[in-house]
Amino acid sequence: MNTTITLDHGNGSTTTVTAHPTTTPGLVVHDRGPFGDEWRLTHYQSSNALGEFDSYLDAQDAAETLYGIADWTAGPEELQSELVIWKAIDAVENCNGRFLCRKGGLGEKVAGKRAAYLAAQPGGAA
Repeated sequence: MNTTITLDHGNGSTTTVTAHPTTTPGLVVHDRGPFGDEWRLTHYQSSNALGEFDSYLDAQDAAETLYGIADWTAGPEELQSELVIWKAIDAVENCNGRFLCRKGGLGEKVAGKRAAYLAAQPGGAA
């Protein structure tokens, strides 16, 4: 059963789109409405997007990968752990997506630490 999710554009405008269920309770997949062809994997309760994907199936695969990593039905405060965010980044990137986070937030800080760690590994990315 599909439901809807309201996207806040930060300028006082919103758009409501269809939110497709995933195999991971608390996570949904939705398109960006009139603002793009990409698909987003989003924490339903907070409407915080975790990742953006070119395909619906990649977004669904990332949701499946995140099953059991955390209780995604919990509020956003309960999901603010470096380990959960690190694993979310891995899941999104391993499923051909781009991790999304709020500027200056914990997600951005973890992504920076992760990038530095991976770059320091033998054969790591620059």
